[in-house]
Amino acid sequence: MTPQVTDDRIARIIMENMDKLEEMVTGMVRELHRLREDNQRLEEDNRSLQEKANEAEHQKNLLDAKSKRVEKLEDANRKFETEQSEVRSRVKNLLDQLEKINFA
Repeated sequence: MTPQVTDDRIARIIMENMDKLEEMVTGMVRELHRLREDNQRLEEDNRSLQEKANEAEHQKNLLDAKSKRVEKLEDANRKFETEQSEVRSRVKNLLDQLEKINFA
């Protein structure tokens, strides 16, 4: 024998299901708000990191330019030192030749 379903029982089941549905919708709305807040925070973090990356790229470009300038200056300095060494050698050679001359 099947128990008879009464209108009160049906109404109680519907209300229970409505309560569960309301809890689920409320929970999903809270989760949606949380996800939106997280997304906004992550977008701000992303913008901030992008700005930092752009600044780092700019600094890298400046350092690369300075590094190239330093390399050119080092090359010029090596060339100057080589030339200076050659001039010293030639002057020493000339002085040695002058000392060999007897002015008497």
